[in-house]
Amino acid sequence: MARFTNLVGLIGLHPVEGVPVFVRVDRHGPFTKFYSGTKSPNRNLATIRHKNLGDQRWLPSHRRPKTPPKVLGSTLLKAKVEEMRVISLSSLKGGVGKTTVSLGLASAAFASGMRTLVVDMDPQSDASTGLDVTVGRHLNVSHLLANPRSSNVRNAIVSSGWTRARNGKVDVLLGSPAAMAFDTPTLTKREIWRMEEILAAVEGDYDLVLIDCPPSLNGLTRMAWTASDRVAVVTEPGLFSVAATQRAFRAVDELRRGVSPRLQPLGVIVNRVRPQSIEHQYRIDELKQMFGALVLQPELPERVALQQAQGAASPLHVWPGESAEEMAHNFNLLLDRVIRSVAIAG
Repeated sequence: MARFTNLVGLIGLHPVEGVPVFVRVDRHGPFTKFYSGTKSPNRNLATIRHKNLGDQRWLPSHRRPKTPPKVLGSTLLKAKVEEMRVISLSSLKGGVGKTTVSLGLASAAFASGMRTLVVDMDPQSDASTGLDVTVGRHLNVSHLLANPRSSNVRNAIVSSGWTRARNGKVDVLLGSPAAMAFDTPTLTKREIWRMEEILAAVEGDYDLVLIDCPPSLNGLTRMAWTASDRVAVVTEPGLFSVAATQRAFRAVDELRRGVSPRLQPLGVIVNRVRPQSIEHQYRIDELKQMFGALVLQPELPERVALQQAQGAASPLHVWPGESAEEMAHNFNLLLDRVIRSVAIAG
């Protein structure tokens, strides 16, 4: 999720006045603001208004350039680009282990030294509990959806209990049952950008943001997806997995064609697989026939170590035993796929 911030520099001569023109690009919530002028680029100069400069006064995030924009026929000389990958973990039904997968990826990121933020958008708030944070003692996601001021965002984010005895950075934006008030079937154009606006306040603080979405396609999920680069659908190898995954990918495509062109499906994470089950293998083959390479590898087998680590509010990667080591390796591979799926701008 590349965003331009602060100065860029000299871009050419004004086509009418013939004087040097400087441009700078600032982030403001879910918008990118372009400034131009004929003095120092350190000055907050008048907004671009000349037709031949493109009249790019306020651009929504999904229209912001992935590379420095060309203005007056010249490319901006330099730009500070910050890369923060935002991934939504979604499912269309509860009980498939979506939050367990979110915590497994968070553990892999923690073990690798990535600066990670977990956003708990699920009103059940299980991800917050699994990250060893007491729900109810802090500002939470519902407060920020109501008022996404930058100061509120920074006050709401807390450190995971995982970091108390270990080095690393895993922070949490806590979930809350009160977030249900925002989980409406329809959203205004302003509302759908609300999570993007929240994350803009911590741009540059994190390498990875994992959003644990509620098991639906209503407002909370759509706000999360609009702020995301990729969406991973978590499913079990069951009778309804293909239909549910189809609905999710169809919704991703609708959102991509509408307000968030950068959004792409990351793929399907098949969870709680019993390798000896003929039914499970049949359903996995069915998923592969339908979605091909979007069925991510490795598939995640059902292992008791996952539930044990989650029940102890501990990162999987420090949990003892061969089963935990196997699952930690699986999540390392999935995290690598996540990172490689998001192109790095620069």
